[in-house]
Amino acid sequence: MRKSPSLSVLIDTYNHEKYIGAAIESVLAQEEIANDTFEIIVIDDGSNDRTGEIVRSFGNRLQYYYKPNGGQASAFNFGIPLCQGEIICFLDGDDWWHPNKLNRVSEAFRIEPATCAVGHAIVEVDEVDGMSYTIGPSAPIAINFSSPGSITLFRKFACCLGTSRLAVRRSAALALLNIPEALVFEADEYMFTLLPTLGDATVLPEALTYYRIHGANLFHGSRAVPLKHRKDSRLFKRASIYGCLSKELPVELRKRGCDRSVINLIVGPIEVEASRLKLMAYGGTPLENFRSERRAAEHCERNRSAFSRIVLWISLALTLALPPKWYFKVKETYSNLLRAIARRV
Repeated sequence: MRKSPSLSVLIDTYNHEKYIGAAIESVLAQEEIANDTFEIIVIDDGSNDRTGEIVRSFGNRLQYYYKPNGGQASAFNFGIPLCQGEIICFLDGDDWWHPNKLNRVSEAFRIEPATCAVGHAIVEVDEVDGMSYTIGPSAPIAINFSSPGSITLFRKFACCLGTSRLAVRRSAALALLNIPEALVFEADEYMFTLLPTLGDATVLPEALTYYRIHGANLFHGSRAVPLKHRKDSRLFKRASIYGCLSKELPVELRKRGCDRSVINLIVGPIEVEASRLKLMAYGGTPLENFRSERRAAEHCERNRSAFSRIVLWISLALTLALPPKWYFKVKETYSNLLRAIARRV
């Protein structure tokens, strides 16, 4: 009888024929981890390209499941109960891992039994300009929402707990089901926002995941491409997803014992983003835009320079003087100028 694996690798994929092979190969190439100590489960969320054919070519080295397209939350709800390992490591089908990923993550769980989740630094690989950018803390950190300082760390390094970085104890992952299936993307944000209520979430400084930025990314574009908030299908989808997060997360955090002030610190930036995206996609009044931007300012660092305060006052004045669509065009132009200067530097 085959023994249960200590680790499960859960790969969610949709139309990743260009990338899925590299993702799977990066798992099979893990160092210092015996093949019989982990399983690979691939959830194909309704691909209509060659993704399934490529996955099946790996034979019995993995388990392949095809389901109708439903989005990331749907894939997680389907795949998590299939995992038999004590630890579940998530990987998107268009990313790949450093060879020491599973070894380092397993060690982190062994060292601290109270840890319910482990994330780590990430290397963004921009296919547009060929550049790469590393994001993460300089030393290990633990996030548990026990203090405003811990919540500040969470907001700063939450990107290190997203899919392809995230590893979770199976018991914690099961406790978070059923993830709202309206989250066709950003289901990982729903999970990693709630995980610190179940135990410590550790973020390691090592960059163990390579996050691929390509044309199909919904939430993260190339730094080489100017921002352009057009009313396309992706903008409406982003608005819907953040609207769902801002509605569902406060309810779930309250169930898990968080008080109103803590919930506001955690979810406030998400609610601001939801409000902004709604105004971008559907429009609104200058007063609505003013209230949204004023709340965004309240969630920024308190110690602003004199120049930053002047920029903020000008920005808030513009919200009252311009319709939202024109305000965001002006802000977009300003942001693109700063991005161009930063790239030159």
